[in-house]
Amino acid sequence: MQVSVAPGHSASTRIDVVYALPRDPVLGESEGTVFVAQGIPSAAPARPSIPDEAVELAVLTVPAGATSTNACTLSETFPRTCAAGGTLVFRSAAERDAWAGTEGQLGYVGETLYRRTGSVWKAVVPPPVQRGIVTGDSGVLSVIGSTSVYGSTFKVSVPAVAGPSTTMRVSALGVGTGFGSVSQVSAVPNSGKTEVALRFTQVGNGQRQNVLLLWEILPIES
Repeated sequence: MQVSVAPGHSASTRIDVVYALPRDPVLGESEGTVFVAQGIPSAAPARPSIPDEAVELAVLTVPAGATSTNACTLSETFPRTCAAGGTLVFRSAAERDAWAGTEGQLGYVGETLYRRTGSVWKAVVPPPVQRGIVTGDSGVLSVIGSTSVYGSTFKVSVPAVAGPSTTMRVSALGVGTGFGSVSQVSAVPNSGKTEVALRFTQVGNGQRQNVLLLWEILPIES
C-alpha cells in the first residue's frame, strides 16, 4: 500500500505521522486504510495528533526542500506483538519498559534476552561487560581411563580482570582439526590479566589441537 506525502517546506523541517484506521467487516465497514497526518514545519517541529482509534505505524521526518521520501527519515513505531507463549522483539529498552508484559514473558532488546519478573524486565543472560578472543594450545593429550576419550589441562592468559559483581567465562569458538570440548577449571587474576585453566577433551582423536577461545566478563545476577 502506498500513501502520499507532501513535499518538504522550503525552509523548515516537518514531522508527519503514518497511521492506520482499522475497520470491522462484520459491521459492514470497508477495509482499513492508511493515512498520513501532516505536521507543521518549524525550527523545532512537533508530531501531529492522530485519531484516538488510530494505530500509529511510523514517524516521518521531512527535511526542508525534500521532494521525495528518499530524502526523509522513517522511524517505525507500530506496536509489536507475538502469539501466546512467544518471544517479543523490542526496538529499544524504552519500548520494552513501556510494554506491560505478563509474568514470565520473554523479549529481546538487541541480542539480549529478558524475562518479565513482577514489574521489571531482567536479563536472562546478562550482556558481557567485556569480551575478546584468545588462542590456546591444548598441549599433549592423554587417554582418560581405558576409553577412546583424550584430554588435557592447559592455561591461557586473558588481558582483563573481572571486577566487583562480575565473573570471567571462557568458552571454545573453534578447535583445530578436531571436535573437542572445553570446560573452565579456574580463573586467577594476576597484574591486570587473568590466568585461566581449561580442561580439553575429545573423542577418538589424541591429536594436539589449537583452540580459539571467547572470553567474557559477565555481571553476576543478583
